[in-house]
Amino acid sequence: MTTPSLLLYSRSTCPYCKRVTQFLSENNIHLEIKDVGLDKAAYQDMINLSGGTQVPCLKIDNGFMLESLDIIAYLKKIYQK
Repeated sequence: MTTPSLLLYSRSTCPYCKRVTQFLSENNIHLEIKDVGLDKAAYQDMINLSGGTQVPCLKIDNGFMLESLDIIAYLKKIYQK
């Protein structure tokens, strides 16, 4: 199984985003993270692609996943084999 292309849209002030980034750090998982609070272009990309403004937002290939606990569960399934 090929690992999907992943991109996390996050905001540094969001406690749910911090939950996800802490999980990434604790499990030595590296993926691209765009802080939509600091990067207006990334924020606009997230809105245009996902149709929403909620973070954390995990882009999985051409799909999207919201909710920090769902994102963590998904990442566990992929990375903790």
